Amino acid sequence: MRSNLFPVAKEGMPYILFSAGLLLLCVIFDLDIFTFLFFLSTLFFVYIFRNPERKLINHEKGNLLSPVDGKLLLVEELVDNDEYTFKIEIQSSYQDISLLRVPFNAQISSIHHYKGPRLSKYSNLFSSLNEYVEIVFSDVENNSLKVSHRLTQSFKSLDVDLLFAQNVLQTSRYGVMVSGVTTLYLPKNFRLNARIGEGLSAGQSLMGYFS
Repeated sequence: MRSNLFPVAKEGMPYILFSAGLLLLCVIFDLDIFTFLFFLSTLFFVYIFRNPERKLINHEKGNLLSPVDGKLLLVEELVDNDEYTFKIEIQSSYQDISLLRVPFNAQISSIHHYKGPRLSKYSNLFSSLNEYVEIVFSDVENNSLKVSHRLTQSFKSLDVDLLFAQNVLQTSRYGVMVSGVTTLYLPKNFRLNARIGEGLSAGQSLMGYFS
């Protein structure tokens, strides 16, 4: 996990440079229609991979921040699950900033990346086939959070720059997800401080507290 203070995420640079290169060629050869199309595509990639700096807001001890930008779709209590009590789903679209950010100071207890297709969220095969990354964050007070990032109809695979047993700081960037669903699994000692339908910002929006 490396710092990146550029206005766009490093993961987006190949897309931006490729599109900008084609734009330059079209300008040189005076291909007006294609010049316009590649100008739009370059702007599109810059927008998708924009990388604004965000300041850490002071909250009470044990706070948990959203790891993604998006809309909170679901809060569900889990039955017959010994480890986690609550399930929260957040939908991220192409309009949302694609950077993923660490939700609280923790260590990576587990991380797995599963490759697959990028079907629509409304497909019956979405939850069983689509590409996803599953991460477990744990802190020194034995608070644990499992995060699953699952792609929907995205042109780009998931990028996660984390290692097993790595210590991570709250709000640090750890990857990119362009359009997907993030699921948080939380223990019974978590107090939720967010509402269904609420728009969330990665590294800034308060999800709640570990008690």
